[in-house]
Amino acid sequence: MIYLSAYSAGLALPFLASTLLINRFALHRQSLGRWSAYARPVAGTIVILMGIAIVTGYMTRLSSIMVDLFPWQPWGRLIVSCLVSPK
Repeated sequence: MIYLSAYSAGLALPFLASTLLINRFALHRQSLGRWSAYARPVAGTIVILMGIAIVTGYMTRLSSIMVDLFPWQPWGRLIVSCLVSPK
């Protein structure tokens, strides 16, 4: 029951936050629109590069490199252990 409550709260919070902040977003929409012209191609390029990395298997190597660079992150080993198949 606790897991279901946490899942429901985690699913609901972004929607509640967007409902509460929609007026503030409307005030800043014009200035955000100028940045959107630059952010969309950059975000699209990142998505395409990540897809290529996943298909080619480079994402696993990149994850291992990142864990070696940032060993203090507690979630790093978990991610790499999920990506790398056991030997």
